[in-house]
Amino acid sequence: MEQPKVKFEHVTKDFNLYKKQFDKILDVITLNKQSKSFYAINDVSFEVFSGESIGVVGVNGAGKSTLSNLLAQVIEPKSGKVDIEGEASLIAISAGLNNNLTGIENIEMKCLMLGIKPETIKKIIPQIEQFADIGDFIHQPVKNYSSGMKSRLGFSISVHTNPDILIVDEALSVGDSTFYDKCLNKINEFKSQGKTIFFVSHSIGQIRSFSDRVMWLHFGELKEFGEPGEVLENYKDFIGWFNELSVEEQKEYKAQYVKKQYKDKKEHTRSKKKSSLLKKIKNIAVSIAIFIIFSFLAFSVVNPSYVESYIESFNHPNVNPAISEKSKEKKSTKDVAVKIEQPGVIIKEKTAVYKSVKTEEEIGELPYNSELTIKNKINKFYQVSYENGEGVIKVEDALIMDPDKIGEVNFNDLLEGFPAIFAESNNYYLAHLDMSYEEVKGKLLAMTDEKVDANGKKVLEYGYDDVSYTFNKRDKSEAITVHNIDSESPGLIDILEETKAVDEAKKVFVFHTKTYLILVDLNKDQAIIQFRE
Repeated sequence: MEQPKVKFEHVTKDFNLYKKQFDKILDVITLNKQSKSFYAINDVSFEVFSGESIGVVGVNGAGKSTLSNLLAQVIEPKSGKVDIEGEASLIAISAGLNNNLTGIENIEMKCLMLGIKPETIKKIIPQIEQFADIGDFIHQPVKNYSSGMKSRLGFSISVHTNPDILIVDEALSVGDSTFYDKCLNKINEFKSQGKTIFFVSHSIGQIRSFSDRVMWLHFGELKEFGEPGEVLENYKDFIGWFNELSVEEQKEYKAQYVKKQYKDKKEHTRSKKKSSLLKKIKNIAVSIAIFIIFSFLAFSVVNPSYVESYIESFNHPNVNPAISEKSKEKKSTKDVAVKIEQPGVIIKEKTAVYKSVKTEEEIGELPYNSELTIKNKINKFYQVSYENGEGVIKVEDALIMDPDKIGEVNFNDLLEGFPAIFAESNNYYLAHLDMSYEEVKGKLLAMTDEKVDANGKKVLEYGYDDVSYTFNKRDKSEAITVHNIDSESPGLIDILEETKAVDEAKKVFVFHTKTYLILVDLNKDQAIIQFRE
């Protein structure tokens, strides 16, 4: 009897979710867990044999990428057993590439990690370089690559290291048609050699074209696994049925399934009876934590430079109102207009528009993210013009889109602070920019809300993906808002520290790439992405 090439036995994989970064520390030093577990894969079992091509489908958040990482043995399951016979290679956008190394260095590093001898690496480097076809960029750091270039290099490395099992996770969603055809030819070549292939894609056509069997993942569970025709037909029927539901019905349906994927560790831990030994361990851990905290505070207090900086910060007008009032008395009250004539955007939830600098008479209100033209600055006010008229607003309520204050950045470097589901499939989401309202609604699944925002623009929300699309008057998607970005991500912090903030509170930053203009708002933990004009 033929032995399976890949075998999953009751495999479960969860991830810890924290409301605050400090909760991670508490999880380490105490037994009273602060996290929730999200079960991305739950009790999945299947067998795949040598030479089979397996298509994997499912809506966003179904667990496809987690399955890919388990197959590639990038992550370990929480429970269950994963048996892989042979070497597996994962092809995903930028998977396994080091941003600080050049293309050539990444090739060498990945090959060495796979146990390939140096003399063999020298022979296959020209083949990888030729297949990737990214020119002189092969000698540049990967952080300077576009997503398409990363995908080309990653695919080329993977297929030239002769893996037994190939896992393709949305890696063909970027790049031109010529490279796409080249990749398909290579995959078909692997099929003819009897290699095992897992192909993850949103494209039913691609899945149907070369899958021997299809796996349908649904909110972390294996819903169906069988013949392509039957599984894909059932999957299409589900998508059609789901899209016919009302927005509230869609939200209710998805909430029922997502609820099953969460487990509160705090409640679970509290429900258990703790032994006296465990209590002692907990008390020791808490004591150590308290000692560390008080030691740090003691050091800070006795450190003269720290005291001086503390006194200096207390004397700052923004901290000490009394000093602030004295400063106001010294300032000139003469109104001097400084010409600006730059585009701007509102960064406060609701911004009052006044008739003039000398009166507090409100003539209107502008919502968050409203576009306007900032004409002049007079003391602490901007004279502005907007769609419905002209007026005066407070300086802190808007930012000037001044090119000199916009930091140039590699888009992929920002992704470290973005939600994983967007970061892993960002090209898929960005491909829906400039599409019509109906096109986006038809292509993207599991919509959670459909509304009109405070600016009167249509919005499609995909809350479980942390993504929403805003549409202009021409009914085209003009911007993507990515919610719940991690403002404490080390990579994102490094970028922000090197960039000038465009507001006094240092909470709003604007970046540009060759293609996109990106506004990062730490007040809302979100980023707005749109095409550069």
